[in-house]
Amino acid sequence: MFLATSVGLSAACGSSPGVDSGGGTPTPADVKKFLDDVNASLLKISTEASQADWVYSTYITQDTEALTARAEELQIEAIKKYAKEAARFDTVNVPPDQRRQLNLLKLSLELVTPSNPAEATEVTKLGSSLEGAYGRGKWCKDPAKPDTCLDIEKITEILGDANAPLDTICDRLIAAANEGGGPDNITVLVIQVDAP
Repeated sequence: MFLATSVGLSAACGSSPGVDSGGGTPTPADVKKFLDDVNASLLKISTEASQADWVYSTYITQDTEALTARAEELQIEAIKKYAKEAARFDTVNVPPDQRRQLNLLKLSLELVTPSNPAEATEVTKLGSSLEGAYGRGKWCKDPAKPDTCLDIEKITEILGDANAPLDTICDRLIAAANEGGGPDNITVLVIQVDAP
């Protein structure tokens, strides 16, 4: 399954959809073709990257980490390439929905990788590694006693009610730590950040 994902992503990134390399003045029809081709290509790429990411989030191993890093790298490279190509249509008069798609394409990258392929690979591997560390994360009062550990799901469950007062959240975390064998020296820091 993963080999097919990597091969499919590599193939999807290999060509420029709907872009005339002849350098002529682009037309609204060129924009429509470009967007149709990019949307189809990115749907396939993002679906495959999401599948790899789901498997990685479910089965956190070095192999699934490497596979999701590669899928993310290919997705980022495709979006970066299409975003650069979208700039070619900046002066073409198109309907608002197409202009919005072009603008969103240019703004859609969450992480821009370096131009150097080795550095790009390293950046995506680091990102996947951090995600895995988060998913594997546990707090253990006594690491020798795994039944006393709280994993990210348990901590999320404790913090789950976003409307709960901060002191209630702190009390829940302290109670969970006490249940895990931490009778003293328990410190909890909870910060509430309200969006502007």
